[in-house]
Parts: sequence; structure tokens; C-alpha cells
Amino acid sequence: ATRFAASEVRPTGRTSRGVKSMRLKDGDSIRDMNVLMGPGSDHADKQEFVLAVTAEGYGKRMLTESFRPQGGRGRLGVIAIKFKATSEHDSVVCLKTVREDDEVLLISEKGIMVRQKVKNISTQNRAATGVVLQRLDDGDRITTASIVPA
Repeated sequence: ATRFAASEVRPTGRTSRGVKSMRLKDGDSIRDMNVLMGPGSDHADKQEFVLAVTAEGYGKRMLTESFRPQGGRGRLGVIAIKFKATSEHDSVVCLKTVREDDEVLLISEKGIMVRQKVKNISTQNRAATGVVLQRLDDGDRITTASIVPA
């Protein structure tokens, strides 16, 4: 994950390739993008968190402050979630900005849906694996995580 000011993304034409937001290692890909509210915004009075959810059903909340600006766009970024050592095929499904009074809706490949309050998901540091958000049957994976605002 990386964090930089929106003002660092210069305007480009519609036929442009855009600007590089983040440098990636081989095999990595960008899975999600969010805009964090800055001081003076309408929602600045509410604590914001970053919610990470993996395909194998793990997740956690992190303070937005744990993602400090890295000195501009185009940087390598920092670890947002650590996968279980026994998990060979886990991946990030979502990395979303949430508030404590929001809810998250998790949907699996086999159509199982679970809705839970964000405040019930433990707050952990970036290097943690997280907790089980949804128990899955063998061969099932989380495909979508949607935020239900309060």
C-alpha cells in the first residue's frame, strides 16, 4: 500500500497513459484504491480506518495513520497485510476506508454472504495477519467485500 496527496497526480488528456501511482514488484498488482479524508473535510470528526480483507476470509482494521505518506507517488509502498504461512494462494480482496459505525458485506464464490459491523473487527498493525471474518468451506473464497455506510 502507498499513500500520497491527490495533488501529486497531474491532470492528463483522455488519450494519455496517466501517471505512475505505485512501483510494483514482479507478481504484484494493484487491487484497490481509496481517497482518505483530510483535515477540514465534512467527515474529519469521525475516525477513519483501513479495512483489509483476504480471499481466504481473514481481515483487520488499521488506523489510517499507519499508512504515512511515502514521499510521493511512484514509490514501492508498504505491507498492508501479512498472509498465513500455510496459505499459498491467498490474496487481497479489498483495502477500503471505513468508519467504526459502518458495516461490511462479504460475498464468497459459492454465494455465501455475511454482513458484520466494522467495530467488531479488531484493529491491528499493518504486519498482522488479521482475524477470521468469514469461515469458508473447502474450495470457497471471498470474491467481494462491500462497505455499507452507516
